[in-house]
Amino acid sequence: MPMPTVKDARGESVTTTKRAERIVSLVPSVTESVARLCGARRLVGITKFCTEPEADVPAIRKIGGTKDPDVEAIVALQPDVVLANREENREEDVAALEAAGLPVFVGYPRTAREGIEELRTIARTLETALVRATTDPIKEEIERQEALNAERPRVRVFCPIWRRPFMAVGGDTYAGDILRLVGAENVFESHARGNRYPQVELSEVARADPAVILLPSEPFHFRRRHRQEMLDLKSITAARNQHVFLVDGRWLSWYGHRTRDGLEKLEHLLDRARPDWKAPPRPVKKSKTAAAAKKAAKKVGAAAKTAGGAKSRLTPAQREAAKKRAAKRAGKTRKKESRPPERKPKTDVEMPPGLRLRVEQQEVVEEE
Repeated sequence: MPMPTVKDARGESVTTTKRAERIVSLVPSVTESVARLCGARRLVGITKFCTEPEADVPAIRKIGGTKDPDVEAIVALQPDVVLANREENREEDVAALEAAGLPVFVGYPRTAREGIEELRTIARTLETALVRATTDPIKEEIERQEALNAERPRVRVFCPIWRRPFMAVGGDTYAGDILRLVGAENVFESHARGNRYPQVELSEVARADPAVILLPSEPFHFRRRHRQEMLDLKSITAARNQHVFLVDGRWLSWYGHRTRDGLEKLEHLLDRARPDWKAPPRPVKKSKTAAAAKKAAKKVGAAAKTAGGAKSRLTPAQREAAKKRAAKRAGKTRKKESRPPERKPKTDVEMPPGLRLRVEQQEVVEEE
């Protein structure tokens, strides 16, 4: 059976010689999505920055970072396909892998919808039937957010991705599209310098006067002290209203499986700056799992009822014997409870030096 040929973000045709059973992923978000699509067992190599699924990644071979992968190690793994990203990975590494004869799929989604399309394309290479179960909920959430944008007020947002110098999320970026979807007006979306991640000064941020400041955990890991620095800028509306938030960077930059969760969480944060707006309740859908659980509960209830009926059909002699057995068990329990606890005599036992040291250290910690 001929394997499908797919086009990647470069316009290159990527064909695998067989069903992709051995996959190397150079993109953290793609690693997680592949595991959701076909299971982590097919992943034979990932980067040191691939942290999800948390339970699976420790057992998968690490082949370096996103910017400095070990090309020789990847080639030695003999993968059926390597998954890369134009922004995340270097062209020279992709070229070296292709020169070694490996098929490399390079993605480059700049919108949430493009992220869905990339997942579908990858799924064709993986020959997995779970693509709709993965992408349909993301698509529904995107459509929900777009519908809300027709009614809810937009919120002016500043979202830096780096510090010293400050670099902000600009236009034509995946993170910028995520902000747009949750009703944000990105204050540096159309920056005069035309950079997708423009370098900005705090004086420019103050002039832009955002109502919300989002400080993500990646690529630069903003921490509480950085949040306090922003809160001290009282000339900015976000600082005066305490609307400076530390957020999971994956909500903004991990396309694929994380998209839906990221949209929901960011919407919730921005709604704090929309006090007069209340989003309509989310539609509740009965899942197949819930229906199956309800059916199983009915079966359990029916079985319990049958068992109760069987119990009521005992003869008088059987009921009397059952009472005696129950009374006998209760007597044993009371006797056991009334028995005083057994006390062991104190003995002077010499502990091994290492164990004694650990116990002494523990006692010191507890006293402190």
